Amino acid sequence: MKNARKLLLALLIAIVMVFVCAVSAMATPGEFNFDIAGTSVPTTLDGVISEGEYAGNAPIVVDGSNYYSDGSWVGSFKGEKYSFYFTWDADNLYVGVTVEGDTTPSQNGPEGGDWFRAGDMVQMGFNPDYQLQDCHPIILGVGFTADKQVQVRGDAFRSTVDGEQTKDITAEIPGYSKAYSADGINYCAELAIPWVDYIFVNGVGRSSDGAPLYDLTDLKAAGGLEIGLWLAMGNDADGPDGWDGDTCMRTDNSNGQAWVAQGMTSICLTLANAPEPAAPTYTYPASGESGNFLSGTVIGNATGWDGTEGSGTAAAFDGNPTSYFDPPSKGGDNWCGMDFGKAVVLEKVVILSRENWNARFNGATIDGSNDGENWTTLFQASGEGTNPDYYVITEFENNTGYSMYRYHNEVEHGDVAEIEFYGTDAPAAEAPAEAEPETQAEPEPPASSPVDEELEAKAEAPNTFDFSVAAAVAAVISLGGFALTKKKH
Repeated sequence: MKNARKLLLALLIAIVMVFVCAVSAMATPGEFNFDIAGTSVPTTLDGVISEGEYAGNAPIVVDGSNYYSDGSWVGSFKGEKYSFYFTWDADNLYVGVTVEGDTTPSQNGPEGGDWFRAGDMVQMGFNPDYQLQDCHPIILGVGFTADKQVQVRGDAFRSTVDGEQTKDITAEIPGYSKAYSADGINYCAELAIPWVDYIFVNGVGRSSDGAPLYDLTDLKAAGGLEIGLWLAMGNDADGPDGWDGDTCMRTDNSNGQAWVAQGMTSICLTLANAPEPAAPTYTYPASGESGNFLSGTVIGNATGWDGTEGSGTAAAFDGNPTSYFDPPSKGGDNWCGMDFGKAVVLEKVVILSRENWNARFNGATIDGSNDGENWTTLFQASGEGTNPDYYVITEFENNTGYSMYRYHNEVEHGDVAEIEFYGTDAPAAEAPAEAEPETQAEPEPPASSPVDEELEAKAEAPNTFDFSVAAAVAAVISLGGFALTKKKH
């Protein structure tokens, strides 16, 4: 008797444990939560998921070992792995899906027939803000196509009229699907689902749900919003219906025992605010033109029409196509330019007109100066600009070389987004030839007079005693002495 009681107690404990295990294995609504960061850059829908493309959000991977339970209308995985990528912005929910391990392709469905559930595809069910109860979630079917627009079918709440909820919306949902590949990733599809009209909808549940009317149009995509998610994956389609109990795998928290939103959406997507976008960076020059780019010091009006530096001359030399020099007024002393510190000859000037104001390029001039006061015009525009394309000037007049160049306009207001100067150093001016030193001729002696010649001759004569002169002097003295003697007597 005692042994029987022990046996009965052990049996009851075993039953309780099985029940506890079963209950614990059963997922509950929103048990698996994923924070989905938003994005400031729309996803490129090309069927290729790049690293970091979905705001860096990790994919939700379904391979039979997670987020999955058996039940009615549920098959089993045969080595397949489905990866679901999500991100969002104010307008769209972006979804990327990759499939690996699918060895039997079935793409596009039957020729000329309804593709839905007739080929490899996935279904996604959404329960925004968990407002849907006792009815189907909002279901979208996505069929894999071969290198073209992805197939999309809206199911449930597509209309406020019972029985008219289902609609093929392939032409309304942007997307792309790559063709099946036997190696690596077998399928890759991407799509952008608009929140309005496709997730935040106004409609009615199916008749089997009692056709309840729901209006979710007051919802907005914002950080903190929770969205219940249900996934179904079908492959190896065969037969007229395609999917059957051996080919469909799905994520449920109710073991597939009911087709109601609160019993299906074991996964929860919680929208997280997008990270602050990094400030864009720009490189000057930005046109991509080749050649000898000239770099100098920005000159001209430091502030523009609104009195700020943001519209001053520097805005025309920052590489940013959306910023622009906006002169205080037309013509006069209102211009922007570059000082190169030496004379340069222009090869070309590249101009990007202000966005949406190409007309203001008409009449613009490129002027050169060596002192900043006297300007010579090398080019004048005679038509509109070409934004978003750059306008390239290669023909100039008076292109003899200047140290400063400016963009100026006496005809229109003179807005300009970007200016780039290209050229070479001006040839150095030739120095004058050095003059040969003059040879000084020896001065000719002045002509000699007769007296000079006589003196010269005497100067050159030898120092000899002139006896004739002495004799004459002696005679005179002798004669004088005789006269004096005679007088005394």
